[in-house]
Parts: sequence; structure tokens; C-alpha cells
Amino acid sequence: MGLFGAMTASVSGLGAQGQAISVISDNLANTNTIGYKASRSLFSQLVTSAGANGTAYNSGGVGTSVQRDESAQGSFIASSSKTDLAISGKGYFRVADQASNGTSTSYYYTRAGSFSEDKSGYLVNPDGYYLQGWRTDTDGTVLNVQNLQAVELQSVGVSAQPTTEFSIDANLTSTAALNTNYDTSGSLASSLAAIRADPTLADYTTDVRVYDAQGGARDMTVAFTKRASNVWDWNLYTDGANVQGGTAGTNTALGNGTLEFNTTGTLKYATGTSVTADWSGGVTPSTMTLNFGDYTGGNVVSSASAGLSFTDTTVPAVDSTTIAGANGFDAFSTSLTAGTYTLRRIDATHVALYDSTNTTAVGTDGSVLLTGSDPQTVSFPSVGLSMTTTTGFTAGVTGTADGSPVGTFTVGTTDAGNVRYITSEDTTALSAGTYIIKKTSATTMGLYASNGTTLLDSASIGSSGTREVYFSNSKVRLTVGSGFDETAGTYPTQIGSFTVTTASKLKEGLGSDGVTQLAANYDTNSINQNGFGAGTISSISVDENGFVSGIFTNGEVKKLYKIALAVFQNPGGLEALSGSLLRATDSSGNALMKDAGVGSTGRLVSGSLEGSTTDIAGEFSTMIVAQRAFQASGKVITTVDQMLADLMQLR
Repeated sequence: MGLFGAMTASVSGLGAQGQAISVISDNLANTNTIGYKASRSLFSQLVTSAGANGTAYNSGGVGTSVQRDESAQGSFIASSSKTDLAISGKGYFRVADQASNGTSTSYYYTRAGSFSEDKSGYLVNPDGYYLQGWRTDTDGTVLNVQNLQAVELQSVGVSAQPTTEFSIDANLTSTAALNTNYDTSGSLASSLAAIRADPTLADYTTDVRVYDAQGGARDMTVAFTKRASNVWDWNLYTDGANVQGGTAGTNTALGNGTLEFNTTGTLKYATGTSVTADWSGGVTPSTMTLNFGDYTGGNVVSSASAGLSFTDTTVPAVDSTTIAGANGFDAFSTSLTAGTYTLRRIDATHVALYDSTNTTAVGTDGSVLLTGSDPQTVSFPSVGLSMTTTTGFTAGVTGTADGSPVGTFTVGTTDAGNVRYITSEDTTALSAGTYIIKKTSATTMGLYASNGTTLLDSASIGSSGTREVYFSNSKVRLTVGSGFDETAGTYPTQIGSFTVTTASKLKEGLGSDGVTQLAANYDTNSINQNGFGAGTISSISVDENGFVSGIFTNGEVKKLYKIALAVFQNPGGLEALSGSLLRATDSSGNALMKDAGVGSTGRLVSGSLEGSTTDIAGEFSTMIVAQRAFQASGKVITTVDQMLADLMQLR
């Protein structure tokens, strides 16, 4: 049995080495095959029974198996096509034999990432199998993670995006004089309308082009005018032909607001930054945000009463009083018209408001009760009249007969519409709250607490022209027009009240990344907007995370798909098919579809292909060994044959 066993073992050796040569030849033949993973032959001993005592030996032979190393990483081969893709790390592309997924669709896996666009816009490999991925919105969010589909580009061939935001990076000259085109006898809106009608009245203008929902270009202009120190108004307008109800050749307002700057020239606060354009031509209206930069926030005047607000053009003011027994009183009214009024005694503890002839009651308040001690507040809410009495007022009422005038006072409009702006510059100098400003003499003004009696700060005021009243301790700046009358019939006389709030910073709160106010020339560094006109897709790109982005002729770059990668628990168990395809088996397990670059999943390399892992030098060395082993097995057979021949010749 020994000679026949030796021959049988050698025959198995011939077969095993022949299979090894087959594996080597397959590897060498696929040296240039994209995504090919080289295989190797593994040899194992075949053992027969050696007998119970172990003294007899029966030769067995050799068995072989073939192992494909799916974990080996091939080198990258540069390509001029952006749709040639390589995987750096674990994972496989999933491809399908049909464009639409269905019950009859077969799915395969491959490392060969040579894809191109077919006539229908699908990305396919050279054999026509469809690359699979997830559809995304423009910011890359996967629309349905359960719906892998063929990557298709034709349906997104045209793109347009309306402008929803535009940002301005510019400098407004801090040394510019206050704009003289504000008519403080009218409203702020009328002044801005005049500037809009004649843009040469603005201090600075800059143009911006935006896009509507149909991709149409719309041109607009932003005009800046300096209303007060560190305060500018912005005025956005477009030609009337662009908007519903507009007149071609006439500028139509889209929005306006105010920019307030810190004393360092950085942007402190911006108002009115959301505007809506009702475009002409049956196009969907656009709501846009103007981004002037990440303002710092701080103290801002959130509201101002009549007398301190530009738009209050009919603000009454008490010009003179002749109240019996009193040295005067502060009076302030929001609805009394100019004229003379009588304060009439009803009885020893009540007064009422009448006209100049003391015959007709004014308002609906009737008689007002006096507290009996001065100073006290006497209010007639229906006409907004509030008077703070001085010592002796109650005595004057007591000494007057019922129905007789206690005194008279005259209301004028000398302060009407002559306040340009009021600012609170320092968050530490003045806390949030309500404050009152009064005339304290013909040349001074006072800043009071909300009770109207606690004096917080004083400032002087010039006698003519547009001028500022600066309360240096409280950091409050009041800018008034040339029509402001600094005199009053009696002092102190209240002008009005204002409320200070603390505005939060916007985002980073730099104050210097958008519009600034520095001692430099007017300059627009950049205007950026997020809209696009109509455009067609000109090319695509694929990033390392698998996002397929379309690059359009209008300059837009939009994410369209995200390529999915399949990973397997045992990739060595995949079944190899022709065309560099692999098929899942029970041994490999089911595919788990994952994002590229997440966890252990590989990343994509666009413009590259993964080369074969065949090592020619190594294969040649292995081939020499296999050849010699084959020859040795053959030599054993010839030797055994000779020995058997000798045995047959024995006599």
C-alpha cells in the first residue's frame, strides 16, 4: 500500500499546485482590473489512518482552498472624471440592475467605482448597473433614509432660488456732518420718502441685485443718511416697475430702519431688517433679511413719548401759566390742541378743565380731586394732561370762588417734530427703565428719573440750528432740529419721556463684520446674497462624505444625493461575479447601508479609482514555488512508477 499511497499523494500534489497556478494566473490576468482583490491558495494536509500502534504510515496527500482578501486596500489611480470614485477604507458601492427599485430588482456590490452619466441622467458603471444613494435637500439632509434609489441628475437640471438674505459689508464715514434733509416739522417717513425720490439727498448709496422665486433679477438700492451722531437711517427702494402697484421710473420703498453705532464705530443695533417685496409679474413675494453684521447690543431707546419722537409732529407744550397762588407747574399733554385753557374750581377740593372762556368743559374727566398737599399730580387722562403742582397751588384753589378760574395756561407746538433722535450710549451709565427730560432753564435741560422729581443729570443746549444735548454722566444724547425752542414759560417744563432697554448681541456680537462707522471714506467692501437666477446643471462633484452636488451655470452649488456604502459582517463570504460584482450570501450576512466616513466606514475619493491588489513580484515568486512543487510531485510519480516496474520484473 505504501507505493500506491505515495502515488496517490503525489497526484493530489499535482492537482493542488495546478490550482495554485490557476489562482496565480487569475491574479496576474487582473493586474489592471479596477477594484480587483487578489486571491491566494491555502494548502492543508490530508491524513489517512496511521494504524492503532502508529507504526504503519499511510500517505494522505494535500488539499487546497482559495481565499480572497476583501480587506486589502488597493492603491488609487488618478482620473480626470469626477464620477470615478474610490473608497478609502471599508465598504462597497451598491448597484442595481434596474433604475427603479422593485421586487424584481437585483442588488450587487462592488469596489470598482467607474461611473458615468447615461442618456437618462443616471450614474451607471460600464455594464449599465445603477449606482444607489439617498436623495437629499439642498443642505444635505437625507429625505428618506429607508429609500435608497438610483442617483439621477436629469430631473434637477434647472435651478433657481429666491433671495432670502443679503449682507452688507461697508463703512459709513464717521466724520460726515448730520444730513440737512430731515424736515423735523414733518414725519420721519416723509423725510425718507423725499430722500428716496431724490437719492442725491442721501449721504451714501449702494446697489444690490437679488433674485425672485422664478430666478428673475431684481435691482435694489440701499441709501444711508446720518440723522444724529452714531445714528444712520437706511432706506431700501427699487424701481416701481419691479413691484405691484409701482410706477416705472419712480423709486418705491421696500423698507427702512436705523443703524446705531457704538462710540468706537462698531455696530450696536439695527432695526427694520426684515422686508417683504411684492414683486410684479405674478411672482411670489419675497421676504428678505438685511444683515448689517453681528451687532454688539447694549442700551437702546426702545420708545419715546411725544416730544422726544421725530414722528410726533403735533406735540403740544405748555408755554405759559397764570395759576393763582402758584409759582408754576409742569404740564404735558398728548392730545390738547394749541390754545388757552382754564383750570376751574369746582369746590375747595376739586378742579376741572375748561376752555379759554371758562364756559365749556374740555375732555370727559369732569372734576378732579386734589390731595390737599403740594407738590401733587393733577391729571386729566382723557386729554393726556398731567400737571405737577408747586407749593401754594392748593392755597390758590382754596381762595377762589366755586366756578371761578384758578388760572389759565397756554398750549403751543413749539417743540413739535424737532427732536431727531435720542440715544443711550453706555450700558453701565444708565440702567434699563423709563426717564424724563425737562427744560430747566433757557440754556439747560435736565434728565430725571421716572418719578419726574429726581434729577439725574444736567446738560446745556445751544440756542440755534441742529444741535445736541449731551448728558455726559448718563451718556444720553438728544439731537434736536433747528426749530426746537429751548425756552419755556416756566421751569422746569417736561418735554417727554423715553424708555431704555438692553438689546442682546446678534450671534457673535463683533460689531465689525458688517457695516461700520469709522473715520475713513465711504466704501462698500462686499454685498452677498443667497439667491440664484435660473441655471442649468453644468457639472457635478462628489465629496469624501458621499454628497453628490450639482454645479449650475448660475453659480449655485446644490447637494442632490448622498452615496450609500454597504458594509458586511464577513466580507470574505461575498460571492464574486463577472463584471467586478459581488453578491451577498448567507456567509457574508446582509448588507448594512451606512454613511461614508461614519465610524469605520471608508471615505470616498473623487477623481480616482481603486487599483487591483495584485502584487506581480509576489505572484511570480509564488508561481516559482508552485512550479517546483508541481515538478517534485511529478518526480515522485515517475519514481514510484519505476519502483513498480522493478517489482513486476522480480522472479
